[in-house]
Amino acid sequence: IFPINNQTYEAANEEIASYVRRWPDRFIGFAKHDGKTEAGRIRDMLRREVRELGLRGLKLHGVPTKEMVEAAVELRIPILFHPPGVRESLDVVESYPQVPFILAHLGSFASRDWREHVRAIEAAGRLANLYLDTSSVVFFEYLQRAANELPAEKLIFGSDGPLVNSQVELYKIRLLKLPQTKEQLILGGNILRLIGK
Repeated sequence: IFPINNQTYEAANEEIASYVRRWPDRFIGFAKHDGKTEAGRIRDMLRREVRELGLRGLKLHGVPTKEMVEAAVELRIPILFHPPGVRESLDVVESYPQVPFILAHLGSFASRDWREHVRAIEAAGRLANLYLDTSSVVFFEYLQRAANELPAEKLIFGSDGPLVNSQVELYKIRLLKLPQTKEQLILGGNILRLIGK
């Protein structure tokens, strides 16, 4: 879980951490930050949020900034991000092979551009540190394509709740009719591996 949109995220990330403390068996918290409004402060905030508050990753909209990625390297956390386009994100992914990057929505929220799904699948097949989140993929055939063309280790279940119905998102994974071992990786094993849990 992570915060929704804010101008700054310090208080919102503390709120997320409070839910994780309250329900540690149910939630894993990620910090969220804005590379523009919080530039120059993100590294210090993330150090506190990971080391003291127990958050396990970083979520953002846009391409991760150098400051964000260097903090992720130091803290050994994954970055889940929703970029303007797949191509715009690949330079940073290729430049920091030690950071696990999770591309949200198979590269295109609500399948607004199916070509982005294709680019995301191709990039995840080529880049060892790029993973794909399954949430909000409307054109199911691209979710099927990702499951068929990529190792199960490359896909990470996401619900995008509360905006999107998490039961529907879960049902899409069940519709893939994968072997149980692969389905379990997608539904939790992969993200637990990436956060070292």
